[in-house]
Amino acid sequence: MSPKGSRELVGEIVLTLTEAEADQVEIGWVVHPDHAGKGIASEAARAAIEFAFASLGAHRVCASLDALNVSSAKVCERIGMRLEATLRQSHRQLGEWRDELIYAILADEV
Repeated sequence: MSPKGSRELVGEIVLTLTEAEADQVEIGWVVHPDHAGKGIASEAARAAIEFAFASLGAHRVCASLDALNVSSAKVCERIGMRLEATLRQSHRQLGEWRDELIYAILADEV
């Protein structure tokens, strides 16, 4: 992903087909900290979700994130995804048990 009017790469968006028969896609993103908070992730995620529904025929797009990743949770909410689940202590990171948040949006909600 790049800021508007720039060719500089400042992050990436990934779409992964997680369940072919159910037409489910997972989305993920990362933005360089120098470019965080500028709406780049929201704009790119919105475009990627539209692509997943329109071009890939996805029925559902979900995002899985660490509960401490407040910035990504805000992006999910800003682009219309809803919080579906909190998986308590689902993974270990840096020696601690951490919660995972699952956000999703359906094709007919866009």
